[in-house]
Amino acid sequence: MKENILVVCPGCSLKFKVPVHLIGKRARCNDCQTIFVLEAPADLMEDTVAEWLFEGAIPPKPIDTALGGTPVKATRGAPASKAAGSTAVAAPEQSLATTPRLEPVRLERIDEMGAYFEFPAERLPDYQLRGSLPRKCIACSSPDNLRVQLLVWTDRLPPRDQMRFQETDAQQSAGMLADYQGQSPQEYLARLPQIKVLSAPYSLPLPYYVCPDCSTIGEILTHVLAHGQKEYCQIMIANLEVAADFLATNGGANSEDYQMVLDAWQHQKEDPWRTLSLGVRNRLTNWFERRTGEKFVEYFPDADFSKTELGTAGVILTNRRAIYKKFSARREFEMNKPTNIRCMQSPDKWQLEISQPGARAATSTLSPPLGARFVARCRSLWTGVHVAEQTVAATPK
Repeated sequence: MKENILVVCPGCSLKFKVPVHLIGKRARCNDCQTIFVLEAPADLMEDTVAEWLFEGAIPPKPIDTALGGTPVKATRGAPASKAAGSTAVAAPEQSLATTPRLEPVRLERIDEMGAYFEFPAERLPDYQLRGSLPRKCIACSSPDNLRVQLLVWTDRLPPRDQMRFQETDAQQSAGMLADYQGQSPQEYLARLPQIKVLSAPYSLPLPYYVCPDCSTIGEILTHVLAHGQKEYCQIMIANLEVAADFLATNGGANSEDYQMVLDAWQHQKEDPWRTLSLGVRNRLTNWFERRTGEKFVEYFPDADFSKTELGTAGVILTNRRAIYKKFSARREFEMNKPTNIRCMQSPDKWQLEISQPGARAATSTLSPPLGARFVARCRSLWTGVHVAEQTVAATPK
């Protein structure tokens, strides 16, 4: 067996002929600039077949496997030469030279919005970086029924597209995560569409995830910054659990920055109010103000409103009361009074009616998972609550 084997770029499918000793290293594709780990084929072919397949292959630029390690690059080899009646191809000559270290992902700061990370824009072709956001909901951390969203670098959008991408996340959807099961990270990223209105490398897909009950608005934000002559990507992640996972996956698991994110996440968990995005919190404060000693428990958005309207309607539970808001109606239900909750359950939504003696009833629409959680929360918090459940047919479409 020869000392060179065939490797295929996961980004553009270009074939590379590389020395066996480079297997396990990271490499940058000469054609599409994708960075990937060189992997040996499952079964090495016979010499003559392998050499025949290698004909015309281009040597990649191998770099060190460790994040931030010393990269080395290879020049293109001499043209393939073939003797008469032979399929052998001359191996490319490798000329190795040291280049600057790759800068790692670093924590820039943590504030009321979330955790901010920065990395050089030249690292975007690295498929391991682009695949490093954890496969859990960007808002609530749920791992179930996730939709794939693509990060958009809004600073690099044409002006006519900026407002459209900022107001809605619908154009960024790339389908359900379940549709990509069983694929390697390289295959997965290669299947995702690029952002056509952006130029490379900002057009490359960088996926994150959201469950059916959550919105991405205010949960993850992007900026492109200039430090000197170099461009840097900045990502803000509001959910600090997701932020900690992102930093750990990018080599920061043993760093002081990682511990700082973990500490902030612990504080966030202790106060559920802080788990909401800043935009949602700002909208809720228009109709909710905590009383002295009162603890916020959870916000249940009304399903009759779009995800861009999160915070404008729904029910807020505290340890003392339920606050209801829908359109111009706002009502409060104290937990020290007898209360009835009527649940009309269908496969696609739950209608919940809250009533107390001497007060007008309040009706809210919740998704089935949120409806079930709302009832469970009320039963645990509300000693005088009575819940009546009724199953109804699905709403006709």
